[in-house]
This record gives sequence, structure tokens and C-alpha cells, in this order.
Amino acid sequence: MYVADLLPPFILVIVVAPLPSRQASAQPAVVALPPLYQSVLQIELITKALLFF
Repeated sequence: MYVADLLPPFILVIVVAPLPSRQASAQPAVVALPPLYQSVLQIELITKALLFF
């Protein structure tokens, strides 16, 4: 449960950290963020659902 709660901030930090130094090469990372973040949210919801039931 703790891992599922901590995953989204870590992913945001990993993806957003290179933005100031490499804006041109970080463009694909920003484009790839929504599906990755959406899948993480789905995994988090599934994990919490399994913990509750």
C-alpha cells in the first residue's frame, strides 16, 4: 500500500527532473507520461481494491 502511494510522485520526479537541462530531448518523456501515469493509477486502484476485499 505504501509503495502504491509513493509511485506517482517518484515517476513525476524522474520524468520532470531532466526537463530544465534537456528540453528538446525531454519532449518524448512528456508525451509518454500520460499513458504511463494512467497505467500506474490503474495498478494503484487494483492494488487498493485487492487490499480492501
